[in-house]
Amino acid sequence: MNGSRSYRWSPWLMAAAFAGAAHAAPPALDARTQWLGGDGPAAKSDAVPLAPATRAGRRAALIDAAGRGTGTQRADLVPAAVHQQAGAASVVQYRQEIDGVEVYRARLSVLLGADLAPRASGGALAAKTGPVAGAAFRLDAAQALAAALPGVDASLTAAPREVGQAGRYTRFALAATAEFAPGRPARIKRVWYPTAEGLEPAYYAEVTGTKRGADRPIGLALVVSADDGRTLASHSLIHDALPFSYRVMADANGKPYFDPYGFTNPHPTGLPDGWLPTVQAPMHLLPRVHGGISTGDPWLADDATQTRGNNVDAFFNAETFDVDGFCDYNGWGPGFNAAEGDFRAPVTGLRRFDYAYDVDLHASDYSQCDDAPVPIPVGDTQLNAKIVQMFYMTNWLHDLFYDLGYDEEAGNPQANNYGRGGIENDPLIVHAAYDTTFTFAPADGESPSVTYGFNTWTDRRDVSALDFGVLAHEWAHTMFGRLVGTSFYLGQEGALNEAIADFVGMFLMVRDQDRYLDGPVAFNGKYAVGAYMNGNYSYPGDPLPPVGTPGWPDNTYYHGIRRFPSTIDLAANPLTFKNIGVDHPVPQSANAYDWKQRSLLNSEIHTAGEVYTAALWQCSRNILAAAPRARFDRTHKQFLAWLVAGMKLTPPEPTYTEARDALLMAIRADDTLDYLRCRAGFAARGMGAGAIPPPRHSFGLRGTVESFDDAERALTVISTKLEEVSGADGDGVLDRGEVGRLVATVRNTGFSPLSHVSIVVLPQFGRYALPGGIAAGDVTLQPGEERTLTLPLNVATSTPSATLAIDVQALALQFPPVATHRETPIVVNYDLVRDSGTDALAAASTFDANWTREFTDPSNHGCARGMCSADTTVPGAYADMLDWQRVTHLGETAYRIGDERLTFDTGIATAAFQTLPAGPVSITLRHDYDFTRNQPSPTVPQIANGVGTVQIEVNGGGWMPIAPFVVSGQWQFTGTSGGWREDTIVLNPPLIAGRTLRLRLHARAPSIFYPDDAHWAISRVTINGAATPVFSTVHPDGS
Repeated sequence: MNGSRSYRWSPWLMAAAFAGAAHAAPPALDARTQWLGGDGPAAKSDAVPLAPATRAGRRAALIDAAGRGTGTQRADLVPAAVHQQAGAASVVQYRQEIDGVEVYRARLSVLLGADLAPRASGGALAAKTGPVAGAAFRLDAAQALAAALPGVDASLTAAPREVGQAGRYTRFALAATAEFAPGRPARIKRVWYPTAEGLEPAYYAEVTGTKRGADRPIGLALVVSADDGRTLASHSLIHDALPFSYRVMADANGKPYFDPYGFTNPHPTGLPDGWLPTVQAPMHLLPRVHGGISTGDPWLADDATQTRGNNVDAFFNAETFDVDGFCDYNGWGPGFNAAEGDFRAPVTGLRRFDYAYDVDLHASDYSQCDDAPVPIPVGDTQLNAKIVQMFYMTNWLHDLFYDLGYDEEAGNPQANNYGRGGIENDPLIVHAAYDTTFTFAPADGESPSVTYGFNTWTDRRDVSALDFGVLAHEWAHTMFGRLVGTSFYLGQEGALNEAIADFVGMFLMVRDQDRYLDGPVAFNGKYAVGAYMNGNYSYPGDPLPPVGTPGWPDNTYYHGIRRFPSTIDLAANPLTFKNIGVDHPVPQSANAYDWKQRSLLNSEIHTAGEVYTAALWQCSRNILAAAPRARFDRTHKQFLAWLVAGMKLTPPEPTYTEARDALLMAIRADDTLDYLRCRAGFAARGMGAGAIPPPRHSFGLRGTVESFDDAERALTVISTKLEEVSGADGDGVLDRGEVGRLVATVRNTGFSPLSHVSIVVLPQFGRYALPGGIAAGDVTLQPGEERTLTLPLNVATSTPSATLAIDVQALALQFPPVATHRETPIVVNYDLVRDSGTDALAAASTFDANWTREFTDPSNHGCARGMCSADTTVPGAYADMLDWQRVTHLGETAYRIGDERLTFDTGIATAAFQTLPAGPVSITLRHDYDFTRNQPSPTVPQIANGVGTVQIEVNGGGWMPIAPFVVSGQWQFTGTSGGWREDTIVLNPPLIAGRTLRLRLHARAPSIFYPDDAHWAISRVTINGAATPVFSTVHPDGS
């Protein structure tokens, strides 16, 4: 870093910025997403203006069709509006009414295809539809209005006078005062105001007039309690319209540059050849009231003098210092605090923000936490230019996405929502030139904030506020939080959040000029997010050469801050669905770029998110490429509108395939061909029909099943097991003579409903019988839906520990091609008996019976160089990342823990056992280990190696090293065993005789940058001298 002061990282800052809420268990949410239409895609049709004579009939048809798709018979949904979209789809909106009174801002929208079939729905209805206890319409309309008027102006104390009715509204004339001149008569109607306790009786009112001395009128919307006259909500209805001028990094039409050098994406050669831009693009002074938003809502009030408007509050966020003069990161806020030194960019003239940024001076740009303490240069042109650029860009994004469906009702953050829904007084807060970059994304009603700062691992000061890809990425986090909601920072939801943010940053940099820039295949270029802010990156913790050394050029404009560029070229970006999991690392031959060591852990949310970003680009590129050049802008915006609609349809805590399906549904409702193009794009990245994501709350993202099948329908047998029903010994193992059943779970892994779904199992004479028949089911499955189907099954063979190869076939009678099967070997006719002093790993079932997995250090298991992707408050998170496995190792069955890169800190422990009153206890291990971690780099010191330790617990007193109890034998293991070996540990009788013991085999190893396997494999454990058997073995049933 530049400057003379040392840099200190703040763990608190990262925790405050990113840590999600702890979860003892996942919330009880119905996360099902289903396609409401028929089996096939909706037919495409062009929108045709409705003739006046047909409008009423068309409206009735739309309302009737949508009503069938609401999934509810509730009488409180009343048709409110019908919107025919620019494409094939239409939207029917219902308002919620209780006893004929409207629920304030409550509505449900149903999306219809061109064939009037319901496709999807969304909206917000009152959570509780009963009235608040004790509340009533105690005030009439005149009394409620009179109670609210002093809040409009203190002089309005006279009772209003009723002058007429207008629909549900009653109009009242207001008496003029010396301080206030009323405009048109106020109007007021009854509403229910939804609260957490229920519905509060209220009135909605609108008041206009002019205060004395003001140069423009006021117009206020008010919600007043009918119980006690409190004002429950208020907002202005007046829109301002005087332009301000902004000198910004954008072209003459206002399209943002990608960075100070202009339109620097895609890569001009498409090769990692070290290309870097060198000439700054000209800035433009642009007059703007707004960014083209359809409502005309202005960014700033006419009399504004700084970068604080209705949508965005942009300022420099000053830090505070500790006693040693270092930034203590307690000044983040995120709100404005002038006392700490926060400042907004002021106008340079009448409605003019004219600050010219010089990229050639970036090395001397002010950095509060990196330079020696000096007064904050509030008048610095470079610093103010960043604030203005940030203000312009985030307002531009606001207006673009507003008209694509991210409006007030969807949670778009604004100070004033103009009575259009949502919760107001939450404008976006943006900080410029901070020490790092991150986003705070609360739910609607609390201001989100985006902090744009420096890349702390470069010697440049290229702030992310001037890197449009990063700026849009961080902004998109706030949109994801509002449209999808956020419960988990980690896992699939966190990865999808990062993926969609990356995609927004990247897709907004795609232009029609890129179509054939990289050859005859349309839009085959290489796009990089974060290229500008990542210039000359060098991370001190990795063993890679510094950027710029021979053979190591700065390829930031090729890959940005991700492993690979965004491209449809699978040779340049080989990521497919399986690469989200720690069980499928990307081969070293792929030459992945590493940023902050994230490439070492596939399940890290940014890293896992790259896969979904790649699939989104594959999908959207297909749509862009198929559109005529003259329709590029329209198609580009249409896809972003589908992206917004898809996020609205995405369930909470989504899996990858649920997010995919939500987007495909949004597209399908408008355009069949584009739906098919997008579906093909997902299939190209392994997310086609039949793909199966990891479990919803997985953190290691293991077990992903890829499918490259670009098909409409698929059916998958997810699991098969046998259960005891009656006449059983209750050990969970089905035996001959017991009444049992087969339990199979099937899932619709395609994109259309499947009807008449059944399972079929053929009997095997002498092995098992199916007394209830060979088939079960005949159910209908929506896309993503799974059902558990059962068949009576009894074991026929008397062979002990027999393995039944049960082949479950699944089929949908209407669609024979989707038939599939799954063969599962299941062992029957055995009992587990605790009768041995040796565990020789003879049967898989003895692993869980003989050993308990234990994970000892929440910060040091399944991590890569300090990066962990598990929420340790969730049960099973450790094992999900990295667990002991029963595997074949060097030709023998073994319990094994190990990984090429990840840390592990875990053990397997015996059950408690009693020792004899006298005589020694010995433990013999047959094992193989390698605890070395070699780092082939002269620039990074050799890190600590791992160790295997035998530990003991005496009379429940907690784990300790076994060393004080050892008479002879090696109890700790380092280095490499060189193959299988046996070690015997003899314990001192006086210290353990007659006591209750547990033994634990504990393994620990650090992480490493380059792959170098570390492991401990154990193929046999013998304990002599126990008074009772320690281990269970398999015996024939009933023996």
